[in-house]
Amino acid sequence: MVSGAARGIDHAALASAVATGGHAIAVLAGRVSTRFPADRGALLDDVAENGAVVSEVPPGATPIWWQFARRGQLMAALASKTIVVEASASSDALGAAERAIELGRPLGAVPGSTSFAAGAGYQLLTGEFGARPVTSPHDADWL
Repeated sequence: MVSGAARGIDHAALASAVATGGHAIAVLAGRVSTRFPADRGALLDDVAENGAVVSEVPPGATPIWWQFARRGQLMAALASKTIVVEASASSDALGAAERAIELGRPLGAVPGSTSFAAGAGYQLLTGEFGARPVTSPHDADWL
């Protein structure tokens, strides 16, 4: 399982992988030596025990805003399939979806409420990107 280490869904995905003994890869937008968000330190240590914590940012370099978009593209390149759980219409997750398509990898999207900005990306993903709806673990397995 490949995920960023952001708050919310990324954190939940990594924590679930660790809790179930799965192998996880945490892709950071900043340096591996700098835990961001800072409260992810313990989780990232747990991920590193049975998986990996990686970043394109070299030690000592200052992270730049565009590296957050690159993080999603790197996640798509490392994963055998990409499932977008939540995305706004301008989300970096859409860049990850584009990279998955470019690489010929399966793409899925979890439906969300279109009443919220974070659910609007689902319409783009299924309509324009051709993502398959993922509403259960079975759907994810069959991608």
